[in-house]
Amino acid sequence: MKKKWTDESVSLDAVSSDIARLGKEALQRKVLASAAAAEALEEAIATESLVRKLSMFAKLSSTSKIGNPLPAIDRFFWIYDEVVKSNTLVESIAGNRNSDTSNNAQVPTEQSKLVSLWVEVALATDLGISNARVGTWTKGHGMKDTVELATHLQSEMQMWFLQFVEKALDAGFRVFGECAADSGKLPIDCGSIAAVLSQLKRVNKWLD
Repeated sequence: MKKKWTDESVSLDAVSSDIARLGKEALQRKVLASAAAAEALEEAIATESLVRKLSMFAKLSSTSKIGNPLPAIDRFFWIYDEVVKSNTLVESIAGNRNSDTSNNAQVPTEQSKLVSLWVEVALATDLGISNARVGTWTKGHGMKDTVELATHLQSEMQMWFLQFVEKALDAGFRVFGECAADSGKLPIDCGSIAAVLSQLKRVNKWLD
């Protein structure tokens, strides 16, 4: 059975006044609770996206080969661009959390629509509750740590890439010398070097 999120259009005219009052109060509590849940879910999704990029970078760091740098360079640029996007997103969410603390009393119409959308996503994905207890969620508090992670990850990726390119160029020029010494032989590595050198403009643009 498809799960459906109850909206505020529920008619309580056919029930007693006491039940109607309790029902309306319950709907108000639901709106406030769902707003908090939607904000927590938004933070969780943004953080999950960043953690995935961290995992990708960790794998790239462990599998990249100096002797065949082109695939690693291409992969790095893709991951780095995604990290920049994630960094922008988490900073935006953190900024919104700091600016809307005065609006806790009620949920505006547009925000209410977004709340419903986020909750529908949660219901559709059938999110489970983890038994692991690592602390309590406080609005916006965890995003500070996520922003810190994004900033440090971006910085570490920059340092890693500079070191990787430097080592790759050193290794490439050595192999290039070997190829030049034996002009009758053109190993695959020599072609790889040409491909890597063709990426220098891209690397220089990134450095700028």
